Amino acid sequence: MDTLTPMLRQYRSIKAQHPDAVLMFRLGDFYEMFYDDALLASKALSLTLTSRGRGTKNEAPMCGVPYHAADSYVARLIRQGHRVAICDQVEDPRVARGIVRRAVTRVVSPGTVTDPAQLRASEPNYIAAIQATGVPERGGAGDGFGCAYLDLSTGDFRLSEHRGHSAGDSLAAQLALFRPREILHPEETSLENLVPVELLEGVLAHAVPGWTLGTEAASRLLNEILGTASLAGFGVEGRNLAVGAAGALLHYLQEAHKADFRHVTRVVWHHPSEAMVLDATTRRTLEVAENTRDGGRDGTLLSILDRTETAMGGRLVRDWVLRPLLSVGAIAERLDAVEFLLDRQGERSALRARLANIHDLERLLARCSLGTASARDLVALRDSLAVLPEIAAFSMALTSPPLARIMAGFDGLADLHARLQESIADDPPATVREGGLLRDGYRQELDELRSIRRDSRAYLASIETRERERTGIASLKVRYNKVFGYYIEISNAHRKSVPADYERKQTLVGAERYITPELKEYEAKVLTAQERIEALEYELFVALRDEVTRAAPRLGATSRALATIDALAAFAEAASVYGYRRPKVDDSLGLRIVEGRHPVVEQLLDTERFVPNDCLMDVDRTTWRGARALFSWR
Repeated sequence: MDTLTPMLRQYRSIKAQHPDAVLMFRLGDFYEMFYDDALLASKALSLTLTSRGRGTKNEAPMCGVPYHAADSYVARLIRQGHRVAICDQVEDPRVARGIVRRAVTRVVSPGTVTDPAQLRASEPNYIAAIQATGVPERGGAGDGFGCAYLDLSTGDFRLSEHRGHSAGDSLAAQLALFRPREILHPEETSLENLVPVELLEGVLAHAVPGWTLGTEAASRLLNEILGTASLAGFGVEGRNLAVGAAGALLHYLQEAHKADFRHVTRVVWHHPSEAMVLDATTRRTLEVAENTRDGGRDGTLLSILDRTETAMGGRLVRDWVLRPLLSVGAIAERLDAVEFLLDRQGERSALRARLANIHDLERLLARCSLGTASARDLVALRDSLAVLPEIAAFSMALTSPPLARIMAGFDGLADLHARLQESIADDPPATVREGGLLRDGYRQELDELRSIRRDSRAYLASIETRERERTGIASLKVRYNKVFGYYIEISNAHRKSVPADYERKQTLVGAERYITPELKEYEAKVLTAQERIEALEYELFVALRDEVTRAAPRLGATSRALATIDALAAFAEAASVYGYRRPKVDDSLGLRIVEGRHPVVEQLLDTERFVPNDCLMDVDRTTWRGARALFSWR
């Protein structure tokens, strides 16, 4: 170890903290990988494998990728099921003494992806944590399981518990529903002992220390992140297994992202009795959200019903279809809202046209909270907020009680829109370190720096004109070169006319070059203007990003309201297009369908070939547990 270079010693020290991740180590304009990581990455990414210290006993296999293209390589590693630790330079190389200080700034894994390019807009991306107590084997007679599910890209955070002899089966059904891409589990328990093997295909497992599952520490962490004094308002107080799982999940994510997740503003208690449990076999056989051919959406019930205009609405419709309501009251309330929108085609069409201009607010907010949002993300947010006043105007027309309650939580966020409108450039660059992020006029200091950079020629010409008049030397020249910087050049014939405040800088054969205090000051400004512009713009941009994050509770509430309105309008649109009728749903045990149509088969066959069917059922109360409607018929 002592014979290694300081850089490789630093690399090994950081790698030891992330042994199960591919470490991308920033060196200049590249992220380099060494040793086993280089062997893995060179194959996974088709990179050329080279080495550092070739021919010595400390030879290290290495490969690298350009830092500006790193995201695409990270995405490829994530798709193959790897975790990636991004190690950046955390101090300015120009002022560093010795080796530049580096640290891991984030760890990306399948369950923590927030890059829109790596996610499906209409599907969530969950990471889960499981807390088990008294359950040495799945199906054992122990106490049960606590679960936490978080979609980091949206802030959707759900908790649940499963207890008793059927706890294992209940857990398996829920995991099949949420399909987390990554699962955390206690390090003393193998995940295969908790979850059926078939549910672990393509899932990244990660063991966490038992102390992170402690209820007391987890409660403190949850309250800290949610900004609350108690968890009672979320219905999870006393749910020790679920709270412990949530604590472990949040601790893991804090270590990975070095962020505080201010976009996570609430937790939702996921109670199995609130919705019908559709196990994996049922969903697969009925092709509810995925077809059996290629796992896509074509030919599924979801493909028929999802006519949403926003990504948030699309994810909500998917959740509704996979978790049909069980409460007659809740079903009636949803149908009331759909019927109201169905009967008002003009208002519905106008509303949907405006929703189509809304970007994915949930994921934009998450990227701001995690510090990964670009200026283009803020442009998308700004353009979305510009539409909100028009949508808010519809609240006067949405008089149905369910819709009125939804719109009551709607916030137009006019103040945030105004700030983004005055600050962010219309067409900023893709990166946040090269300047060009902000509008002219947003900050005086920035405008002055830009003026210096832009108007340097005109400024030098004005100095030249003024100094010619002051000295009476018509041949005086003000010039610049990369070696000597800015200078005033005067021929030897006019040496006696040189003012006393000129300081000799360089002697030529037929002339002398001088510098003045004014030129010195201006030279310093110009030479550092671009550097200062980039640093100042980034500083101001981060402040704007933080301002968006501070609005997380308001922005989150508005996102949920928009998603719900969009989902209900989509159901109304589907009912209008396909001629669906509202069903009568009650607590009786009978089922009566007149001229029922299969929503998917009907679309796959010609209308003339599809024959509607009746269905009349009335079964004994001791064997029939009720019927609920997923969709309408006529």
